[in-house]
Amino acid sequence: MAFLMHLFVSMISESMNDRAIQVFTVLVVFAIGIFLWYSRGNYPLATTEAPQPEVRLPAVAALTPTPTPVPEATPDLDQLQRRESELRQERLDGEKLRLEDLRRNVEALRSLKVQQNEQLSLSYPQQISQRGNEIVRLMSVLDRQKSEEVRLNLSAAAALRDQSSAASTAREQIDEQIRLLEADSQNLRDQLASIQMSPPWNTTEKQDLILTLQTQLNDLRLRINEARAERVGISLQVLQQMRDTESSVQVNREALMTEQENSQDSVDSLRNEILNLESARNRVRMSAVPLESQLIQAEERLSSQDKAVQKLEEKLEEKLEEKLEEKLEVQ
Repeated sequence: MAFLMHLFVSMISESMNDRAIQVFTVLVVFAIGIFLWYSRGNYPLATTEAPQPEVRLPAVAALTPTPTPVPEATPDLDQLQRRESELRQERLDGEKLRLEDLRRNVEALRSLKVQQNEQLSLSYPQQISQRGNEIVRLMSVLDRQKSEEVRLNLSAAAALRDQSSAASTAREQIDEQIRLLEADSQNLRDQLASIQMSPPWNTTEKQDLILTLQTQLNDLRLRINEARAERVGISLQVLQQMRDTESSVQVNREALMTEQENSQDSVDSLRNEILNLESARNRVRMSAVPLESQLIQAEERLSSQDKAVQKLEEKLEEKLEEKLEEKLEVQ
């Protein structure tokens, strides 16, 4: 009898979820058990007095409650609770994965923010400063190159002046020699004409004197021609020296101009790089504002997701504790 009562209580407990109904059912079964126990205990007294056909053992057996069969398609309470726990755990695992994704996103945004701060405070200022210093150095080089060009032009002009002055002095000396020679030549011609016009006409002494004067006159003409040739040679030599000087100066000037152009190109390139760096820095500075907003929103979502995961964990622990308490009460 006790076994049937326990079986009936177990069947009722497995098919119902409400604790109050379980307690009520237990009380009802307990009352029926008391009644049956009382009826079975009084049965021998009734049979000694007089037979009573309506009170028979089969009737007592009919009053014994039979367990209600559980439908095969309906899962038991343990399976439902186990499935519920599995679903809650799966949801918790999914939320934890989402939490990790949000945390990685926040870390990526923070890393990007740190990178932007470094670019704005260190990288771009350093690069701009380096290029500015290089421009200052190149401008100093340009100034020296221009000064060298001026010095080269002045040196060339001075050399040309010296060459021209030396040539002028040499020509003047030669011109003076030619003037003196021509004067001597004129005096000889005058003497020769005077002797030839004066008597006696055919003396030997007169002929010798005329021959001597003609020889001297020819010698003077030769010296005059040589002096004139020397003068022309000096002019040609000075002209060639001036051309050589100008050619050398032009080569040096072109080399300086090439260096100046290279320096100026470098300066222009560095200035363009500075403009590009400043433009890039401005873009980074402008992008820092939405990045800060994105980081704040991501941190808020991370905090909210963390709280949601904590709540799910607490709920799961609470359900497990309730299930444990229910099992203990049933036992």
